[in-house]
Amino acid sequence: MDPKSRAENPNEQIYMATTVPGIEDVAAGEMQSKLGGLKVLTRKRGKIFFRFDRSYEELFSLRCVDNLYYYLGSFEIGPHKADLAEIPRKLAKLGLRPRLERLYGDLSARSVIVSGSRTGKHTYSRYQAADALLDALVRVLGFRRGSVEAHDLHFRIDVEGGSAFLHVKLTPATFRYRGQEKQFLSAALKASVAHAMVLISMPRPDDIFLDPFCGSGTILAERASCEAKAIIGSDISPERLEIARQNLPGSIRIDHRDARHTGLPSGSVNKIVSNLPWGKQIEVGDVDQLYVEFLAEAKRLLAPGGLMVLLTDQEEAITRAAESCGLHIEKRCTLSLHGLHPSIYLIKKS
Repeated sequence: MDPKSRAENPNEQIYMATTVPGIEDVAAGEMQSKLGGLKVLTRKRGKIFFRFDRSYEELFSLRCVDNLYYYLGSFEIGPHKADLAEIPRKLAKLGLRPRLERLYGDLSARSVIVSGSRTGKHTYSRYQAADALLDALVRVLGFRRGSVEAHDLHFRIDVEGGSAFLHVKLTPATFRYRGQEKQFLSAALKASVAHAMVLISMPRPDDIFLDPFCGSGTILAERASCEAKAIIGSDISPERLEIARQNLPGSIRIDHRDARHTGLPSGSVNKIVSNLPWGKQIEVGDVDQLYVEFLAEAKRLLAPGGLMVLLTDQEEAITRAAESCGLHIEKRCTLSLHGLHPSIYLIKKS
């Protein structure tokens, strides 16, 4: 369905946000709670369409999304490579020039690139669809060709079955990294996923928050965007801790600790949020034993009513470990992340 057909006011701007597939509901919840007047129109895998009638710069406060786009319109598109030749004519019919000139001024002074996606049965690739739109933007609207390294605007075409949806990107490349220079480990978590995990933990100003597998500190940085009584990170690796200290403000406490034997007082924290060791990027000897020992320690650390939010692709291991420790475990969502499919689990201490 064309998202514009869901708009109540044609003068309001429609946007698309992209996020990690699996956290769309959390991201949509953040949008509606943080930005009054924002109306979610529809959700697709890794995409959320919404309308918003204030400055788009307010959208940059969102932390569960990876990129933001203006939605420009859509047109029908055929399944054959020859059908791509129709894109210039269909682009012209959308009448985008006045709108784009209001946004960006003289179009001939702007260099552009195009990316694309494609779902359905077609005899062309997403790259060929993107190239066809780039040619049309140059021929019909007078843009100049740019490069990945040097461009003013980034357009996007999403071909879904018999429809093509057009967007122009609002966010810079640094948006998903919070616009800061940081160091990342090979297994570092995406900031948008880290923030979704923080929101699932229901952050409160009186939280004493712990990430016992903190790595380079992504989850800790996201928790620091919300008020807390204390934020603590620990890791068994001195190298990871050094990177975390470089990435994080001094108000966040960073300790060298084994997550299975932290030495912290019993009942001293009420929220534990962590990206557990999993997948091929982190080598772990006996995952089952690690998870049992960690959850036993986490249960000891949690105050009554405390909770954990954990990410792993080891469903059987985390389920067995929770059951052996007498903890209630609930799978909240399954993600598509780096070609793998980990899940976010919510574990509560009664």
